[in-house]
Amino acid sequence: MKVHFFNPENDLALAADTRRYTPPRAALAVKRAGALLPLWWADDDDIVLADDFDSGELQRLRDYGLKATVASAVHTVDIDSAEPWGWSRDAVRQLSEAGVPADILPGDTTLERYRMLSHRRTALRLRQMLGESDADLPVEAHTSAEAMQAIRSFGGDAYIKQPWSGSGRGVFHTTQLSAETLRRYIEGFLRAQGSVMVERARPKITDFAMLYHASDSGTVDFRGYSAFSTDARGAYQGNIVAPQTVLQQIIGVDARHLEIPVAEALSQIISGTGYSGWIGVDMLTYSAPSGELLIQPSVEINFRRTMGVAALEIRHRLDTLSACGKRKGADPRVPSLNPRLFRFLD
Repeated sequence: MKVHFFNPENDLALAADTRRYTPPRAALAVKRAGALLPLWWADDDDIVLADDFDSGELQRLRDYGLKATVASAVHTVDIDSAEPWGWSRDAVRQLSEAGVPADILPGDTTLERYRMLSHRRTALRLRQMLGESDADLPVEAHTSAEAMQAIRSFGGDAYIKQPWSGSGRGVFHTTQLSAETLRRYIEGFLRAQGSVMVERARPKITDFAMLYHASDSGTVDFRGYSAFSTDARGAYQGNIVAPQTVLQQIIGVDARHLEIPVAEALSQIISGTGYSGWIGVDMLTYSAPSGELLIQPSVEINFRRTMGVAALEIRHRLDTLSACGKRKGADPRVPSLNPRLFRFLD
């Protein structure tokens, strides 16, 4: 029996690095809206922890054959593992307070390893391992002067990024900020998180991700693609639920040559950390001066479940229902699937 838990505020909790994190109102709204989302990938005898959800929505979800128990606390000792959206000290605290046994939860040392994996410098490391030119690589700056020099080296057209943040938050395009505001943001990032990532801006065409899963033995397997949209600032807007062939058409460039090299690099990156679970590698396509469509292979790495993973598993569940003659249809009004976060294509 497995315990599932939707804690989309986890990236913010990693940045705060505290055992008890209080999310902002917007994050709490997302948490409530998606509280029942884990039902789509939970097994029938699993438990989904949720204490604030729409009971009518739960009843409608049962029509889709989603049978896992929904509870605010664990009342059984037959728990084999816990699978939150993401791991942090705050996630462990919430699971513990819900009754999940301590012996199946990671300790502080393991959690710190997971936290360091989630630092944006890991995306830089992956690009180095893939052989990207040093001139194109992001820079981790530890002083304001280093950050400003990196921005100048990219011709003034760059992104500054907090080391820990998620869904495009904590990311700012330098050309959209005054010099005073830019310096103030950089100094704020340095005070809060010790460094700032500076990355060359690209003329982006599409956002997509490669989805991987790490086993308990450390083997990393490619599981599929996701395609998603962001706003002008790079903040996440939503994922597409569609067959893999449709997603590859949306991406617009053949990325299959990266599947194995990225998996091999990720295996090295997680070696010794004890990490197992989902890994989402966000990428983008951009237009080169020649007009060729190129791939930036590691914009961000999420060592957690992602909305892309959710879209992949929702599609799998709907296809299974279809094969059994029970599918309700690829409908954006499917319960628990906010149409602003998921768009259906066939």
